[in-house]
Amino acid sequence: MPNPLRSGPTAMSTLAAPILSRRGDALGALSLVAPDEGGPRTAAVTALRRASLAISRAAGL
Repeated sequence: MPNPLRSGPTAMSTLAAPILSRRGDALGALSLVAPDEGGPRTAAVTALRRASLAISRAAGL
């Protein structure tokens, strides 16, 4: 079976779409898990946003 990450932009877009569509849910869950505005929550939100951007760029979205 071919690796979907190395099978061209169509495969990557198909793989990335469900991940990116759940980003809002993940951001909402962070407020429940880490209610403080500073420290771990801020770091997690920043990491999630960077990862989402990297996924979007890799998928060509």
